[in-house]
Amino acid sequence: MPELNAERTRRAIVEHTRRLAESSAAAGPCTAVPTAPKWTVTDLVTHVGQTQHWVAEIIERRVTDPAQLPREMAVVPADPREWQAWLSDSAQRVAAACSDDALDAPVFNGAGDERSGTRFWMCSSLH
Repeated sequence: MPELNAERTRRAIVEHTRRLAESSAAAGPCTAVPTAPKWTVTDLVTHVGQTQHWVAEIIERRVTDPAQLPREMAVVPADPREWQAWLSDSAQRVAAACSDDALDAPVFNGAGDERSGTRFWMCSSLH
C-alpha cells in the first residue's frame, strides 16, 4: 500500500470532497445520511464545508492558542445547486493551507500529540 504523504493527503481531501459534493447533489438536501440517520445531506454538507474553512483559517493564521480559534463559521449557500462549488472551494482552501511550507509551522494541535498542528489538521480533514 502506498504511503499517505502530504501531497497524497491534500489530493485525497480534494477528491473525497468532490465525491461528497456530487453525491450530495444527486441525493438532495433532505435525504438522511445512512451512517448518521439523524443528519440530512444539508447537515453533512454544512459540517464538512464549515470545518474545512475553519481548519484552513487556523493554519493560515498560524493559530497556536486555542483561545484564539476562529469563532465565525462559513455560511453554506442556501441554494443546494451552489454546494458543489462551495465544497470545492473549502477543500481547495484547506489543501492549500496545508502546503509543504506550513507542515511544520507552529499551529495548535487539538490532539496534543507529537505531530505539528498542520499535520494534525490535515489528517483530521481527510478522515
